[in-house]
Amino acid sequence: MSTSLSPSDPPACSRRSGLAGALRRLVRVPPTVSGRPEARRLSAASAYGMLAVAYVLAFGYSVYGQAVVVLSGAELEMAPPSAGELWPVALASWAQGGALVLLALLAVLLCSRAAGVRVREVFAPEASGRVRGQWWRAFAVALVAYTVCAQASSLLRTATGSPGGFSMESGAEAVRMVVMLGPAQVTTGFVEETVAVGCLVVLLGAARRPAWEVGAVAVVAKLAYHAYFGWPVLALAPAALVMVWLYARTGRLWPLIAAHAAYNLLNSVYVLALAALAPSAL
Repeated sequence: MSTSLSPSDPPACSRRSGLAGALRRLVRVPPTVSGRPEARRLSAASAYGMLAVAYVLAFGYSVYGQAVVVLSGAELEMAPPSAGELWPVALASWAQGGALVLLALLAVLLCSRAAGVRVREVFAPEASGRVRGQWWRAFAVALVAYTVCAQASSLLRTATGSPGGFSMESGAEAVRMVVMLGPAQVTTGFVEETVAVGCLVVLLGAARRPAWEVGAVAVVAKLAYHAYFGWPVLALAPAALVMVWLYARTGRLWPLIAAHAAYNLLNSVYVLALAALAPSAL
């Protein structure tokens, strides 16, 4: 494997057996992907500076809000609004999701210009660099990674009684939670993968940072804005690594965005089904 994650130089496929080898065989890429963007060389300081700007644009408000809650001594958790407050809160939440999409687009525009690549090249390789069936393979691996890691986090939280996460005590509260989140089920996937994977890999790849460093930064970036899950959020670390690996291998961001959104939507369907059939299990 190469020592850095460069958008124009994906790491070579390892011959090791096991889960890693199976994933590499599942998501096949040619040795050299001609359609990958050729980023200009950036210094580490420039790359991290631009990444910080992108991160603050997309997640600054969320991280700041969570920090304020922690410093106040309150528990980090997300609870649904009361029945009387549902629609004002839901509309505000939906508007915030739309605003975050625009901020993520601004972030990717700034990052692509800094790295000297086109915005559309951040989301997908040119046609000459594509592999048949690769989109669906990347989507499947990403969806499995999110499902396993998110459910592991939920099980850890339940088993240990750790505070945090989504707090719902009845079927009605579960329905209000799903309504409040609404379009955020899709928009969060776009914002998170675009900035915490796409911008991160493009910028640190342009700075020729080693793979272990890119992975470590990706884990910190993902866990920071999911801090409301409490310490079980650590179970999401493997998902962060898988997303970065998939993107570095394939140059495809859309299947990762789609997998994230699909997991959110499927989880909402599960919560609604649980609320209808076994509300005591919430």
